[in-house]
Amino acid sequence: GQSVQPARIQQELDAVLQSGVSLNAVVDALQILEDSMLVRQIPALEAVLKKQASPNKFCLCDNFLREAWLQERIPLDVESLNNVPEATVTLAGRLIESVIGYYLTGISGLDISWFPERTQEPEVDFVITVGLSRIPLEVKYRRRPVNEQDLRGVRSFCAQTKYNAPLGLIVTLDEFRFIDDQIVALPAYALLAMR
Repeated sequence: GQSVQPARIQQELDAVLQSGVSLNAVVDALQILEDSMLVRQIPALEAVLKKQASPNKFCLCDNFLREAWLQERIPLDVESLNNVPEATVTLAGRLIESVIGYYLTGISGLDISWFPERTQEPEVDFVITVGLSRIPLEVKYRRRPVNEQDLRGVRSFCAQTKYNAPLGLIVTLDEFRFIDDQIVALPAYALLAMR
């Protein structure tokens, strides 16, 4: 669920392997991971790509792979997250963002992208395009209720008529409510149960 420049991955590999890894090799490896359905690469919204090249967001297909590789279990369910440090909840939020990104790319008829921060517009985690309409989706998987700061990206996106956004979604840990006539907060489990 995070956007990373391939050049950054190349630097990390060089530091760990102590050998020259080409940028082309990194790009090819990322494509192999996507072709094998281990990750999905989610591009920036096409309107932004005309002005700047933003890196893709990477979404893991299965957090069990991450857990096995890192030997680190991060709980994702509501009850377990009530009894862990805030840093663990933050990491769970990143994992859920990845899960949601991967899930959305599997629904036919939807085009999924993300909206990078611009000068006057905040980042939005995902943008779902259906026909000519776009739905901004922000993941706020936390123990605390959604606040006005959490809504910045979705509100800004919905306010721009050029994006044709009839509504916005805030994905939460367990909060479900209509925030106003255009924004809905719903728990991740409810979103992931839809098809």
